[in-house]
Amino acid sequence: MSGGGVKDTGGTNSAQKALRSLIEMFQKECRFVLTCNSSNHILKAITSRCPLYELKFDKKAVGAYVKELLERHGVEYDNDTLVKFWKMCAMKLFPDIRGIVNNLQAWCTTGKLVETQDCVMQNGKSPVDAFAEELAARAAKGEPVMALRRLVSDRMSSFGGEYQELVGALCRVPQVANSPKAVVAAATYAHRMSQVSDPELQMFAFLYTLKSVLTAK
Repeated sequence: MSGGGVKDTGGTNSAQKALRSLIEMFQKECRFVLTCNSSNHILKAITSRCPLYELKFDKKAVGAYVKELLERHGVEYDNDTLVKFWKMCAMKLFPDIRGIVNNLQAWCTTGKLVETQDCVMQNGKSPVDAFAEELAARAAKGEPVMALRRLVSDRMSSFGGEYQELVGALCRVPQVANSPKAVVAAATYAHRMSQVSDPELQMFAFLYTLKSVLTAK
């Protein structure tokens, strides 16, 4: 329902405004539970009506979730195979929990956790690394920063909404890693992202710097 990002163009967002009206209309009869990748893309008229809870998952929590899924569905497993799955798939895909679960299902088709494949990724890369390469390439071609920002907003699932994770992946792209200015900017903005309440705005600013550096002759 973000409609391309509430803050991207300064435009209106009819879907969220309609939701606000529904909340007002049925507040005495209903309770609304809303989820999103980034609260920065939600109208303040909605967030002001809701207590906000930020859910963050570290690798330990995801590992426990994987084990809990196996036990809940009665899948047989041994620790050696589980460790192998974690190293071959989960570590590469984190923080893409949906991708981890999809790969886990592929290892469990017989009712037992069995090594059947390496991690299913894009061209041999994790989703965040594949997206970082695409983002860097489009920035280097001089694509408008607003378009890059919308791209980042639309592809949040590839990096779990963690902007610092995306910035780190960008620094693994050769054309970015080989540019001292780009790496210094990445380190600066990644640090800022951990300190501010609106990391998406810091990502927006970083995209301007990244494009400027990659298109400089």
